[in-house]
Amino acid sequence: MRLRRTATTTGTLFAALVLGLASAGGAHAAEIVQTSGTSAKGGWGVGTVLTNGYSVDYLSVCDRGNADGRRATAEIWRTWDRAYYSYVDAEHGSGTCNDDTWLPDSVPKGTYTLRVCLRNGPSGSFEACSSRQFSV
Repeated sequence: MRLRRTATTTGTLFAALVLGLASAGGAHAAEIVQTSGTSAKGGWGVGTVLTNGYSVDYLSVCDRGNADGRRATAEIWRTWDRAYYSYVDAEHGSGTCNDDTWLPDSVPKGTYTLRVCLRNGPSGSFEACSSRQFSV
């Protein structure tokens, strides 16, 4: 449980800095955080999306908990037509993170889904998935 609080606190501090800069321009910024379920060996993932009120700026995923042979993944897509938008994975396993900071600016406003999972290798099945919707 302590690991989740540390990951969330670190992510929140980083997001506060980014959001503070983004909101200075008058945009309504948001941080969306979602965790995956936990593997049988105690591994889990946490995905974070930062928005600036007009589009999605940042998607990251971190692999947390015990080493379990899985990688944490995060992806977002438009909820209304399920068009794929972005996918990242923490390919080096427990204790690592990965992000996608190059996201197109031409994202239509609307509702999106953030899904965080564990995955058995680069092409294995998705497990312990959890998702939430957010609006831009």
